[in-house]
Amino acid sequence: MAYDQTPRHPVTVEPFKEYLNWSGQGVPGLGYTFDHDIAREDATMLDSMGPNADRENETLMTEADGGVIALRQMYLREIAAVQAGRDPKGTVRDEAANRLIVISPEYSPNKPKEPETAGAR
Repeated sequence: MAYDQTPRHPVTVEPFKEYLNWSGQGVPGLGYTFDHDIAREDATMLDSMGPNADRENETLMTEADGGVIALRQMYLREIAAVQAGRDPKGTVRDEAANRLIVISPEYSPNKPKEPETAGAR
């Protein structure tokens, strides 16, 4: 089966560099191969999963289910907070407290500490 060879056109937002000099005919050169049949593959994969599980009537009770139970309870609690007009957990409205935290690339929690040299303090 041949793949769809309809010309692709860039979207109206800032195009990828591969599209900047593209004439709109054929497929732009991306520097790597690209499977044009991804949507069909995705649909096949979704179809193979079968129907959605019935979450309303399932029974969760083992210790392994504890995380799922806690997550669902948190979702319901935070949905209720939003419905009541409150912010859900994790919402930060103070701009000063909502800054980007940059971790130095040299930092690694698993990196062994450098031995101190004699006389260095």
